[in-house]
Amino acid sequence: LYREAEMCRKVNRVICVTGEDRDYLKEYVPAEKLAVINTGVDLDYFSYSEAGKDPNAIVFVGAFRHSPNLDAMRYFYREIFPAVVRERPEAHLYIVGSSPPDEILELGRSANITVTGFVEDIREYYRLAQVVVVPIRTGVGIRGKVLEGWAAGSAMVASPLACQGLKARHGDNILIAGNPNDFARNTVELMENPLKCIALARKGRRTAEELYGWDSMGRQMIAEYERTCLRGEYARFRGGGND
Repeated sequence: LYREAEMCRKVNRVICVTGEDRDYLKEYVPAEKLAVINTGVDLDYFSYSEAGKDPNAIVFVGAFRHSPNLDAMRYFYREIFPAVVRERPEAHLYIVGSSPPDEILELGRSANITVTGFVEDIREYYRLAQVVVVPIRTGVGIRGKVLEGWAAGSAMVASPLACQGLKARHGDNILIAGNPNDFARNTVELMENPLKCIALARKGRRTAEELYGWDSMGRQMIAEYERTCLRGEYARFRGGGND
């Protein structure tokens, strides 16, 4: 962290992807150097679709070289999924992402679980999922998998941390669950209520379109560059142009 803080002090502007990240950096970097621009999602690539859902399909997406994804799947498998299967014995969990370690591959021995490893086209699984689960408990920044799920038209259940920095509204564009019981209950509720899934998915897509498209993010970033450059030009002018 010391090295990152030193680097931030040397530049004119630091772009944070969440307000929480900005507030944390305020301890190390002058507040006037900090700005917040969220990350975004490709709305054309993750095209919205309500067709092709498997009412029994639960999907988790995450590359397993990223340790928060490994922790999330341990948590979901041990503390949430058993309760889901008790209520919905036909439920099937798809664990989708590159570099699954042996302990994740072993989960695929269950009749209720498929471990895919790396896939060429992640959109196939967003289209399949009745429910996308995001049980993240560690890490920082914005969760791209939530933005992808919104863009693709997925109903989601997520942890509070997974929603950090996002315009996530429980019961409107996502379901937020802070403990295993609520997470399992919300997952089962969506599996049994396709109309609620559609309502959440439509609101999620609208959220992505209004707030998180790359075009919007790009415009914000360009404006920030222009403001920073103009401030630099003004500072050089005031200083006599000797640099």
